[in-house]
Amino acid sequence: MRDFYHCQQCGDPLEIGSWPACRGPGSHGSIFRQDALHFQPILVWEQADGSHYYPGNNDVTQVPPGGGKPVFIDTLRKADTFVRETNQREQYDMDVRTEAKRNHADRAQRESRAQLKAELEKRGISRVNVDAICADRDGRGPGRAEILHQFEEVARATGQPFDRERAERQFEQTERTRRNPDYRSRPQARFSIEVFENDSSNRLGHRDESTGWKYRKA
Repeated sequence: MRDFYHCQQCGDPLEIGSWPACRGPGSHGSIFRQDALHFQPILVWEQADGSHYYPGNNDVTQVPPGGGKPVFIDTLRKADTFVRETNQREQYDMDVRTEAKRNHADRAQRESRAQLKAELEKRGISRVNVDAICADRDGRGPGRAEILHQFEEVARATGQPFDRERAERQFEQTERTRRNPDYRSRPQARFSIEVFENDSSNRLGHRDESTGWKYRKA
């Protein structure tokens, strides 16, 4: 959550546009019309490690495990800022995890390709067929017919029976993996505040002890 200046008298957070005069806690509303309160404040618990906990209600007496500082999002400006900054943090974390995952996958792939080449060359497969098989595994190969022909040639060269059905299943599995939108694309953070994205007809409810463990929509 973004840091705010605080009123020296009541301790309320202050930002550009806050009412300067202090008449006690909660008196520093915004002077901007677009910050007028059009919704019930949203309680978010900011925890020591920078993460956030989202309770099902605004009861500040129900402190989450691990504690935290209660923060109320009570203007559209604060809501927009919170969503933007949360998405920035989540995008950074996702990029770090994705890069580590891809580096691991690339390293494993290089090792796998080296083992495959060594095994095929040991069996007497020509360099042309070895390169073609590896290119196919990497998504740089030709179409279905040529790929199945290469599988058949490998089977003949190694004295193994050619299982066309198995070869086609392997080809389809590889193609499905490549069609996955997350195969090489950059995963995007899509954090949002549900009450602003959905109406009561499609918003998920919450339940806890205060609702008698029955689902209620905020």
